[in-house]
Amino acid sequence: MFLCWMPALLAMFPGNFAYDAWPQVEQMLVDHQLNAHHPVIHTVFLNACMVVGNGIFKSYNAGVLVYCVVQGVLLSGMLTLFIYKLYQWKSGTVLFVGTFLFFSFNPFIQCFAFTMTKDVLFSGMFLLVMVYSFEIIKDTDMYLSKRFGILKYAVCVILMCMLRNQGKYVFIVFIPFLVVSVKHYKKKCAIICICLAVCVILLLGTVSTALGIEKGNMREMLSVPMQQIARVWNYNISSITEVEMEVITDIIPIKYLKQYDEYSADPVKAGFDTQEFQEDPMEFLKIWFKLGIRNPKLYLESFFCGGYQYWYVGPREYGYDTFFYDGSYMDKQYDTLKITRHTLLPVYDEYLRNITVRSSYNRLPVISVLLNMAFPFWVIIIGSSILMYLKKYKYISVFILPMGYWGTCLLGPVAMPRYALPLIVGIPLYIGVVLVAKGELN
Repeated sequence: MFLCWMPALLAMFPGNFAYDAWPQVEQMLVDHQLNAHHPVIHTVFLNACMVVGNGIFKSYNAGVLVYCVVQGVLLSGMLTLFIYKLYQWKSGTVLFVGTFLFFSFNPFIQCFAFTMTKDVLFSGMFLLVMVYSFEIIKDTDMYLSKRFGILKYAVCVILMCMLRNQGKYVFIVFIPFLVVSVKHYKKKCAIICICLAVCVILLLGTVSTALGIEKGNMREMLSVPMQQIARVWNYNISSITEVEMEVITDIIPIKYLKQYDEYSADPVKAGFDTQEFQEDPMEFLKIWFKLGIRNPKLYLESFFCGGYQYWYVGPREYGYDTFFYDGSYMDKQYDTLKITRHTLLPVYDEYLRNITVRSSYNRLPVISVLLNMAFPFWVIIIGSSILMYLKKYKYISVFILPMGYWGTCLLGPVAMPRYALPLIVGIPLYIGVVLVAKGELN
């Protein structure tokens, strides 16, 4: 699989320094202070690769290559393990071969394999947690009676939660569904899951604070409310009282409210004063609630604009796709590490650019659906419906994990392919679960 991805690495050589890579590098190499705004474990890993590359080859370009190669190997290993699981489950040759082809030649997966973002390794761990959760439900006695099986599950859950905050919330919601779905060992399963949840909370909270790691910015959880308020400000400002205006502008200055982009919360979020908000958060939230009562249509429009691409199978009309393929913080004023891209395979580079930036796949009837970031949602919905028809209710619990994560995406600042990646790599699993359930009836 990794060899099939090599053309993408050569096309993007030495790799894609994109999204939050620079802010994460800045924490350790510039500010010398870790914070939890981004997953600490990923920030440390990313910086370690950059330091190793620069230390050996005297170039941070080499650091980018080291990171991308290691990440590509890890991701291909996790996806290959999943394919082996499909073979063990006897889910069929078509799915087995189809999954290999899907993972190996999907241009988005190829690009992400060599893109420096936490979402890639999180996607792999999220897939493994779904795989092992399915195995626990499918054969509880065999899985939970062995220490190694429990250890595997524990490691995957902890790493998943440490690679993205959403992982913690999704797993906690999933716990009761998993416990209800297992035949035996319900008490043991509940104890294991609760212990894992407590462990994750301690690692991301108490332990993190004790190590001097600063907390992340609370504004990341408020993308939906601030977008809805900004929409009201720009489309029906007369519905806001003078007192409410004063409170709002103390937290979000007018300059940023006017920068409102209905598809991305980043312009408004950039001006959000977290310190001011924390002085009296309830006052701000009460105003948000009151404005919603007065402007329900605008609030719904704001919410749908931010998340519709996660369920609408149609052309993408907005997204930071150029950042995805060409990297970010590469301008001279930001590029203090002197990171440059030198494609070694121009033809393939142009192919990937056409797919990821120009969305040329939208012209192809079937491919346009398969590569759409909303496709996983409908596979989950259809898969769940089939399981209900087959009366294999226990396996529907597996779908709680991706649906829970999908729900967190709707609350995010912008709809982007990297946020949908954990759902995309799970597509063969959703199909596999249904095939295994159907096979049990024969």
